[in-house]
Amino acid sequence: MVKVPLGLLAFAVMVQPLFAEAGLMQNWLARDDRRTRRIGRLRRGFQGVDGCDNDDGVLLCMKLPDLGDGVCNAADLQRILTTIKQPGFHGDKVHIIRSESPSGWLNVPALQPAKPLVGPPSSAWQTLHSSGVYMLEDFLSATEADAIVAQIQSRDPISSEVTQPALPTCGFRRSTTWVLFGSQRQQAPMPSDLLARMEAATNVPMKHYEPSQVVEYHPGDFFSDHYDSSVCDHIGSHQLPELHDVKLRESIDCGEGMRRQGTFIVYLTDESSSTGGATYFPKLDVRVQPKKGRALFFRPTRPDGSVDPWMLHSAETQLGGRKFLLQQWMMRGTGW
Repeated sequence: MVKVPLGLLAFAVMVQPLFAEAGLMQNWLARDDRRTRRIGRLRRGFQGVDGCDNDDGVLLCMKLPDLGDGVCNAADLQRILTTIKQPGFHGDKVHIIRSESPSGWLNVPALQPAKPLVGPPSSAWQTLHSSGVYMLEDFLSATEADAIVAQIQSRDPISSEVTQPALPTCGFRRSTTWVLFGSQRQQAPMPSDLLARMEAATNVPMKHYEPSQVVEYHPGDFFSDHYDSSVCDHIGSHQLPELHDVKLRESIDCGEGMRRQGTFIVYLTDESSSTGGATYFPKLDVRVQPKKGRALFFRPTRPDGSVDPWMLHSAETQLGGRKFLLQQWMMRGTGW
């Protein structure tokens, strides 16, 4: 099992034995096993929501037709489902989850003192917000993006599973993901110099890169508000006082090496406002519209490893068409 922590929601992904880079995959498994533990098999039919199980006051849900995988308390989830199941509903599920579960994401670490910003990776990047969101056009050519979309679909995707959420939280995602290990990231359909290009664009050495992902969003797919680095009860040797009232199912590794220092996204398809699918930072009111070849970069954690509260973000609901993106997470440690 490959387990990928995704901020407030931690989702595990089942990987079939289809990767040539078996050693890298096993290393990923071993490293991430220290961060998260699988929740047991979900029972069906709790609180009238098929696919959800009550686990110590929170519903853990898998493959809900409208919401996919996620966690939420029962009252909030019932309100969310009531709204999106209304006849003719064709809106943004992320907004509904946010409005119907106002305490559904953790605003941590809001009490941490402000840290100095590192700034954009280089002058080539456009600063979308001074808090640390940057955009770069034409990282990939249209031909390169089209080739990835066309060929990635011949591979088997991974599936997701809920594991180890922090409480309180309410969030869901529905999407399709392919994972690329090691040299797969420099073989067709990927450009042979993909990692070198990422390194040059971000100034983050490739030794810090996690396995790459290609993600597809069909109509109705989305990823609600989340951070790209796990909420945890400590950073190094000092405690986060704002987490005292947050329940964690077990201590999550917040060691320096396990934190994510960068998120690099490249959009592989063009999406208009009418088709949805934008990347949205609700605390900054910054919305990035997908454009083929366009890259987005931000830092999920601050220099001390703590989660940057401004980097809460979502993938808004895909209303039409199919969105593809290439995603690269960058750790502070090494090992991939």
